Amino acid sequence: MDRIQQLKRGILTFGFRCAPVSYGIICHKVYNRDIHVGERVQMDVRDKRLYALDQIDWLVVKGRPIPPTGVTKEFHLRTDVGLEAGIHNVEIVMSTELPARLPRSLCHEGWQTVCNLDIATDNVDKKLKNRHWYSSKPAFWRTSFEVRVVVGPADLTFQLWSRGERIRSKHEPISVHWMPAEK
Repeated sequence: MDRIQQLKRGILTFGFRCAPVSYGIICHKVYNRDIHVGERVQMDVRDKRLYALDQIDWLVVKGRPIPPTGVTKEFHLRTDVGLEAGIHNVEIVMSTELPARLPRSLCHEGWQTVCNLDIATDNVDKKLKNRHWYSSKPAFWRTSFEVRVVVGPADLTFQLWSRGERIRSKHEPISVHWMPAEK
């Protein structure tokens, strides 16, 4: 009904939806000794900062309203020179836990994998860093883009955005590999 109203009259019957489950993305977060006790950590050789690995950044939280345009997650990747046109892999997880009990990382229980995204970053914004002769650190590419998660009445779609525009190319910039449902 919502889709018919939107096509015929250009009106959204249901402006915002409330998510029945929470959806998150696996990422690394800057280490905080108060939050990440006992978590796996790794030092980034480029910025010499300590990062907690396999953390869950919750994009959509169960029971909270979601705009019809979707929820956006901004990425800033650092890639070595020569590897900037590669594919970036992202894991999407879900949880049916209440918002106060959502797991913070893969070390905690209460999550399951929904799908894996392969993101082609060849058409997104890139900037070469540490490229000058006086830089003592190695040069690298900083790639910036956004992944927009649009939650429909019965589906999830993922869109790649850069510089405020949706990225479209000959091939789909994001390929989704869905996981089988658990019993």
